[in-house]
Amino acid sequence: MDKVTFVVIFMIEMSYLPRNFLIKTPRNSITSSVLGGGKPEDIFLLRALRIRNISEEKISIQELRFSLKSDGNVQQIISFPKEMLAIRAEKLSKIGEFIGTVKSNPEEEKERIIEFKNMFGEEPFWDFGKLTDKMELDPLDETGLWGKTFKACLSDPVDEMEITVVFEMNGEVKTSSISVPIREYSSKNEYIFPLKGACLVWGNWDITINSHRLAHSQEFGMDFVYLNDDLTFPHMVKTKNEDFKTYRKDICAVYDGEIIDVFDKAPENPIAPDTFPPEKQEEIKKKYGWHAIVLGNYIIIKHPNDEYSIYAHLSTGSATVKKGDKVKQGHVIGKVGNAGHSAGPHLHFQIMNGPDFLTARGLPCHFVNIVDFMGKDVSLIQDNLVIVHTKE
Repeated sequence: MDKVTFVVIFMIEMSYLPRNFLIKTPRNSITSSVLGGGKPEDIFLLRALRIRNISEEKISIQELRFSLKSDGNVQQIISFPKEMLAIRAEKLSKIGEFIGTVKSNPEEEKERIIEFKNMFGEEPFWDFGKLTDKMELDPLDETGLWGKTFKACLSDPVDEMEITVVFEMNGEVKTSSISVPIREYSSKNEYIFPLKGACLVWGNWDITINSHRLAHSQEFGMDFVYLNDDLTFPHMVKTKNEDFKTYRKDICAVYDGEIIDVFDKAPENPIAPDTFPPEKQEEIKKKYGWHAIVLGNYIIIKHPNDEYSIYAHLSTGSATVKKGDKVKQGHVIGKVGNAGHSAGPHLHFQIMNGPDFLTARGLPCHFVNIVDFMGKDVSLIQDNLVIVHTKE
């Protein structure tokens, strides 16, 4: 019997960010109670999708499908017709114009790469020279989308998303698919809240125009601020740092670990909500680098199990630790300030899977010592603009 050889010809190449799997954060909500019969709502973010024509023929994309699955069974299908995908692709092209085009000036190119990594965690991802917002792709042309959030309130938890491209080639309709794992992530360490007392959670991963989730490592980042004694938000017009209850409050290490990076030389924005003028920011950047403009003053701690915490916008000169120090949970490491990309005194906090603020992946943080406004235990803070209080 003759030996039969099978040749598989791939026509579409797809890749996605974050790599390997997407992290979901199941949430019990009114929507989930009504529509899901009490089942939690699975929320996850597809940061970026790249669709590339690797055939030798022209193709025409007709549809993009997202099949949400549980144990291999399809729970829901979300379809993007070509017109909707074209709108998404056009938005992606604008990103290409902003940070996708290689600069001839070395300093501008360095900054462009930093900005790209800040959004996507790596550079490059798309080939912007071949990127098109048209749905007709010549060989090696590519398209895609970025920043698609999924909220699925289904009878069974989502553990996989199959992404399928439907396209025409030489008059025939074909499909190409990839499978994306969807996983829940639990903190590997028992973290305490970095501030004491009652705080407002501000700017967490609810998807809004100002959400931290738009940046790679900040996907689960949060800001914390103290309210006034009457529970009103601090006045944010021409207000001095010293007039904020949050200003220079102690920041505590959320768990045992080693200090791997400390910087506290950046000047603070003196009046909320104003930041320094462009010429002053450029001066700070030239002297201290990009991180001083965005994070201001910051501390990064390496914890067991390859988890890292970062504390940003600290008050100038307030760090009580230095690189290489070992700290215990609850150790005061600095004070809240208003340095960097900050509209007023507050603490930016996040957990990551690595030490690099640009390329490390943001992780959900589960706390062990906070309650909500009604006194109910809270582990994972999900909603924006909620008040949490540390237990004594």
